[in-house]
Amino acid sequence: MISIPKLQFVSLALILFTATSFIFLNTDDSASIEIYITDCRDPESHSYFTPNLTILKDGQDFQSIDPGFGSKVTLKDLEIGTYTIYYQSIFGNKEKQEIVISESKSHSVTICINQLDYSASGYSAVIDELEVGESYRINYESQGCFHSDSETISIGRIDGHYLVSWGDTSKILSQTEHDLIRQFEIEMNYMKGGGCTTTDTYTVLYKEKQKEIHDRTCEWNGWDFLTKQLFGEY
Repeated sequence: MISIPKLQFVSLALILFTATSFIFLNTDDSASIEIYITDCRDPESHSYFTPNLTILKDGQDFQSIDPGFGSKVTLKDLEIGTYTIYYQSIFGNKEKQEIVISESKSHSVTICINQLDYSASGYSAVIDELEVGESYRINYESQGCFHSDSETISIGRIDGHYLVSWGDTSKILSQTEHDLIRQFEIEMNYMKGGGCTTTDTYTVLYKEKQKEIHDRTCEWNGWDFLTKQLFGEY
């Protein structure tokens, strides 16, 4: 049997005690929330719009955060409770996300800057008013310091189908694509001015009616998202 001198034994015990205490003290057993801010139409796209966040815990003021140009915010050392995150969407509406923390672990939540309750908007879309044999156009013009673009899409109803045309390309709309156009038309109504040097003008022409909307936010980019979803390109 190997005998350990008393002094060496005490030193070894002290080292083990110190190491165990260090591990114990550095064990992070608190909860956290990682908040991801994105445009959920295309999570891979980059948006310069990052809304201020107002956070409540169990209905009481907890924290206010200005993310700046960041797309991720982390809340650390959180206690158990219900956290509600309020923010303003690109459409100017107040939205919220709620997350319940019941144990000490990492949580995550995604803030969609394009969040919108379409059914409660109060706006109607021309595509839902079309009778068989009718069609309408949406003209798009974009003017900026270094560019000038103009494009048009036409949407028509033929028998039980809806047809969309853009330049030399035409296709029958699926139900998902039909819904995309409806959402696009509703979103358009929330565009009111802005401070960007680029002005996007949308003109909807249906029968004898004409509706023109100007977007200077540089945040919505509705035309780019719509044409990418319908035709696979910007």
